[in-house]
Amino acid sequence: MIETVFSNGRKLGEYSARWLASRIRQQPGALICLAAGHTQRTTYTALSRMVCAGELDMSRARIIGLDEWEGLNASDQGSCRYFMDETLFKPAAIPPERIVFFDGRADIEAQCARMDAYLDANGPIDVLCLGVGMNGHVAFNEPGCAPGGRSRIVPLDEVTQTVGQKYFPKQMRLSRGVCLGMRDLLAARAVIIQIEGAHKAQIARAVRSGVVTDQVPATLMLEHANLELVLDAAAAGE
Repeated sequence: MIETVFSNGRKLGEYSARWLASRIRQQPGALICLAAGHTQRTTYTALSRMVCAGELDMSRARIIGLDEWEGLNASDQGSCRYFMDETLFKPAAIPPERIVFFDGRADIEAQCARMDAYLDANGPIDVLCLGVGMNGHVAFNEPGCAPGGRSRIVPLDEVTQTVGQKYFPKQMRLSRGVCLGMRDLLAARAVIIQIEGAHKAQIARAVRSGVVTDQVPATLMLEHANLELVLDAAAAGE
């Protein structure tokens, strides 16, 4: 694992964008999986800026969604797909037909089967960008998740339900989510994990301790052979 601490979130995000762009240039048709979170906003803004400036072409990239709230899809402000559309997919002009994403309003079991089948036929993920939740989750792989699990519906931890409200203009019932399982995340060829902000310092310390436990799902990624962990100074404070 390579670990780098940046002085602030802007530098972290811009480095992450360059990291992603480098791999997309090397493999224009890469299968990419990206977290939908506030930490990633700077990264996606920088990527979109590269595309608009003619410095990066993402038109051949293939995108697979990481997670979604049950009952929500691209039409819902605050959904994972809505966030990705607004911050990256539309600004970077990624063709919709090259995006495969969970639809939280559709039959969830069928959605999971569709995503797993797509990965079986087109995987593994080439480039994976993850954030880490306050309880150590990655996507909606919550504490206690199975390292060998695949796409599934997940009862959300109370911490996730509470923190998740920040994405919505009004109070939402966020009891379950759907996500790719740890098996497919661990199979990705290259991974970058971003942790930003003083509020993440405690969970960052748990991740950086090197102790691998399913109670802090992000630590399951520490055994990945091609992993970069990037933090800002505030997250690295403990």
